[in-house]
Amino acid sequence: MFAKQSTKYSSPQSSLHSRRAIGQAAVYSASNGINELLSQATNLLKRKKITSAVLDAEVLLSYVLKKSREYLFAHPEKMANKNQVYWLKSLLKRRSRLEPIAYLTHQKEFYNLEFYVDQRVLIPRPETEILVEEILKMIPKNSKATIADIGTGSGCIAITLAKHLPKAKIIASDISKNAIAVAKRNASRYSVAKRVKFVVGNLLKPIAHPIDIIVANLPYLSQKDENKEIKFEPYQALFGRKNGLEHFENLLKQASVELNPQGKIFLEIQPAQLKSIKVIALNNFPKAEIRVIKDLSGQNRIMEISSKKNSVT
Repeated sequence: MFAKQSTKYSSPQSSLHSRRAIGQAAVYSASNGINELLSQATNLLKRKKITSAVLDAEVLLSYVLKKSREYLFAHPEKMANKNQVYWLKSLLKRRSRLEPIAYLTHQKEFYNLEFYVDQRVLIPRPETEILVEEILKMIPKNSKATIADIGTGSGCIAITLAKHLPKAKIIASDISKNAIAVAKRNASRYSVAKRVKFVVGNLLKPIAHPIDIIVANLPYLSQKDENKEIKFEPYQALFGRKNGLEHFENLLKQASVELNPQGKIFLEIQPAQLKSIKVIALNNFPKAEIRVIKDLSGQNRIMEISSKKNSVT
């Protein structure tokens, strides 16, 4: 794949050498067509047992060419230049080692918005969108609630809420300065940098305001959950001690002091942790109402903790 172009030879005397030069140039040009590049890229990824080989090849080639996937199918005869071919080859090599597509293209869609991501932050997952959906269903668009996004990472939750709730006060915290830098970049992209306050620190500690709503996608994996698919993502954004429960214990303890009396907490959880997190929640909020929301696969994924029955307005 991706034959090297060669136009200069040390011994051009013979016609044989000339014919070889013409032949090599022709092979290089032919392999640069979109259709051929897609075919070869797909086959390479399939040999590496990448189950999404076809889609990945399309996404990477469209990224390299700066064209849509639709363009690839409409113009299969179009040619890539040498630099684009080398770039594609480099990306395919990284993908064949299971590096996520989002890190290769530096973009991931979340709630119909495109977010910049790199290895400083966790890649947003579709199930995390449920956190945003539940909050938007609960409070009116003109709400002036104070919302804290804990462990903001790329900022996808806080920024999406800021886009949909123009009067809400939104604070986003993360223990990683590098993650906050990525989140600020995304906030600027969507013109909400002045509406989301980003702070560095451990959970609620850097937030001095009384909070109406806490939303958190905390690191909830334990050591036994490690696998090759997530090895490229930041460890501290994925894993927690005490079988993944450490951060829930700390956050809910802090929230018992910082959350307003009629406040709510929305947590993304590992389905197997449901009973344990319920116990932690009730230890800190004995009179709380707890609701569990399933994800699209039917797994218990979101826990809503209401300190009282009253809704936030």
